[in-house]
Amino acid sequence: MKPKKYPIALNLPTVVALLILLGRHIVQAMMQSSWFAAPNPLPNPTLATVSSHLDTLEASQATALGRAKGAAAARNVALKQVTDDLAALRAYVSMIVALNIANALAIIEAAGMTSKRYTAPQKAMLAAVMGAVPLQVVLRAKAAGKGAVYGWEYSINAGTTWIAMPMTNVAHTTLSGATQGTTYLFRYCFTLKNVTSAWSQTISLFVH
Repeated sequence: MKPKKYPIALNLPTVVALLILLGRHIVQAMMQSSWFAAPNPLPNPTLATVSSHLDTLEASQATALGRAKGAAAARNVALKQVTDDLAALRAYVSMIVALNIANALAIIEAAGMTSKRYTAPQKAMLAAVMGAVPLQVVLRAKAAGKGAVYGWEYSINAGTTWIAMPMTNVAHTTLSGATQGTTYLFRYCFTLKNVTSAWSQTISLFVH
């Protein structure tokens, strides 16, 4: 009997903000999993390197939105670097899967990736990027439906405490005056037809 193969799907978004969100999700997931730590082979590029490249892409995307001369070209260079990084991480995860084939699906899931056998692409629920205005964060959530009201919160202490932001009747909002050099966590919920959802999965953003 031939061994099962588990091809890994990245489903890279074409929207830069969502690509950054996916990249940060993968890095965070891999950092939290023992599958990608010694004694197993370590990721190449390192997760810290990928995180740094994501920061560069985020900053260059914010500059490009301001239409500065040469900004789009710089953003495209950073974009290629991140896509190359994510492709390399997929190849690395495939190697770890090959070494531990009995746990293939668990390893793929632990990396924040999906198996082509079992899942289809899904729209990200929440994205956070730096805005065109200095120290502004733009949040975009998946719309819940007509008449929905959205609640937003952020944390600057790894989720120990949360600070409420103004509610909106659209699936996006902004946070102005964020603190430079700080990692923010964000989450959202929505109320539709008098029913309030649970808080979404949190996402992180390093403000620069």
